[in-house]
Amino acid sequence: DGDLNYVHEQNISASEWIIEHNLGKYPSVTITTTSGSVVEGDITHNSKNKLTINFSAPFRGYADLN
Repeated sequence: DGDLNYVHEQNISASEWIIEHNLGKYPSVTITTTSGSVVEGDITHNSKNKLTINFSAPFRGYADLN
């Protein structure tokens, strides 16, 4: 049984991403911009199924949750 993961696609530029992942855990997060740069954000685990990431500027991209 493999570890659960989830990919969030942020299609609208935003400085706050709210992600409902329903993984039942506090996952590690890797954030990648649409141009391919890996960036850091201020991550708050709201629960085992939801997190919020805040950035200094709005952008689009992906969050890989493991």
